[in-house]
Parts: sequence; structure tokens; C-alpha cells
Amino acid sequence: MRAAQVRATGGVRGEELEVVVADLMSDDGWAAAVDGCEQVLHVASPMGEGVEPKDPDVLIRPAREGTLRVLRAAVDAGVPRIGLNISTCGISPTCTSAPRPTRGPRGSGSSPSATSSGCPR
Repeated sequence: MRAAQVRATGGVRGEELEVVVADLMSDDGWAAAVDGCEQVLHVASPMGEGVEPKDPDVLIRPAREGTLRVLRAAVDAGVPRIGLNISTCGISPTCTSAPRPTRGPRGSGSSPSATSSGCPR
């Protein structure tokens, strides 16, 4: 479904795009997913379901570990171009780039959803 939507935008020829799904929390499947690729664009990140989780790592850990997995697999496979889209700020009307005070390693003013997507809060 998502591949068809991306192809319909006209920015990429259909035969040049393959959408691959792999588990952000497992090493299985990443090497096969990037094998033979000329470019890899990693856009997956867990999103909250309207309610912030009690444990922030429910969102942050898969975002961080999934990104590291795709980067390692792409580098190991010799993929020459890697792109990451780790922020929803570019599409979110509620996210601004205005500096906000933070405390601690993640900033206590940040929500887990914002932190996992790279959105400064």
C-alpha cells in the first residue's frame, strides 16, 4: 500500500523502488533487506497512539535501535547512499524549532513521541 502511494507521487520510477519491512527490534532480515541496494532510505519510527506511554523507552528504544540496525546493515552491504528521516517536525503543525528548556539526558520537557521522532520539544 505505502509503496503504491510513493510511486504515485511521480518522483520515482516504480521499478526503482522497493519497500521493505523489517523489525526495528530484531537483527533478522536487515541484511537481506539492503542486499543489492544502491540507496537506502530509513523512515520507520514508532509513533504513540494518542497517549504517551508510561515508559518512554517503549518509543525511544525501537527508534534508536532500528536506526542503528539499518545503518549497520547498509554499511556492511556497501550501500553508497543512506538517507534517514527521523523527524516528524517537517510535517507536524504543532512542532516548532523554537528552543525550549530541557533537563536531563532527554530533556524532561520532551514527550517520548517527540524524542523518538527527533522532534525538539
